[in-house]
Amino acid sequence: MPQSALQVTLAELQTLAQQRFLQALQSRVKQHLTERLDAPPPDLAPSPGVAALLGLLKEVLSVAGVAEDKPQDIAKVNRAFHDLLLST
Repeated sequence: MPQSALQVTLAELQTLAQQRFLQALQSRVKQHLTERLDAPPPDLAPSPGVAALLGLLKEVLSVAGVAEDKPQDIAKVNRAFHDLLLST
């Protein structure tokens, strides 16, 4: 059954919104990495920059519970953080 123009438009809008969210999230992570990444303290606790990034990840994932039926979305958020952290 062919989809209506409204269904196609809403699906495209959802895809674009998700892409924009991930771009904004990656930009925020890059900003944290360039501005706040310091050497770890001598007690092996995470540096303040890493702690801030983990807090941001926790905040984003806490609202991801709304989308529990879409684990692939949560995986995309995790990849946005992990890929940037591992590349530094």
